[in-house]
Amino acid sequence: MKKDYSTEFKLFIVDKALKTKNIKRFLKIEEIPKSTFYTWLKKYKDTGTVANFSTRPKTSTNIFNNQKAINLIIELYTKEYRGKHYIKAYLNREGINIGVTAIENVLKRNNLWRKKTKKKKKRYDKRKFVSKIQKEGKIVQIDTALRTFGKIYQIRQKNSLSIHSCRFSYTL
Repeated sequence: MKKDYSTEFKLFIVDKALKTKNIKRFLKIEEIPKSTFYTWLKKYKDTGTVANFSTRPKTSTNIFNNQKAINLIIELYTKEYRGKHYIKAYLNREGINIGVTAIENVLKRNNLWRKKTKKKKKRYDKRKFVSKIQKEGKIVQIDTALRTFGKIYQIRQKNSLSIHSCRFSYTL
């Protein structure tokens, strides 16, 4: 089971383990997995701390506070009919770092974004033997059973795609 250790405890363990001669024995006494300790140690050597950093993705600053960028986006889109990737490259050259989705959001808020409608895909019958499958109402012998009742023979034929079935009884 994964335990949640505090930052002070992690730092204490890393400092204490580095001072001891036998790290493996120390970790066994403290009941801490070796892999966990070595991830703490690596983080301590890289950053100087073992604090849990935020796993939230790094996002750019809020574009809606920058009125100059919004006006540029609207101007490029309406007057020059430029796409979102061209606008992104243009703004990056101007010194405004912005992503494509932020440009889309600005255009959506100003009712300028035209989303292309996708062409509908044709759905084909994916069953194994499509060519052999018949439409309803066509008489096809799919299931045949021969039963004997003394001197009377009975044959049953049934089409599995429809409700139709027939029986023949005859004597020899």
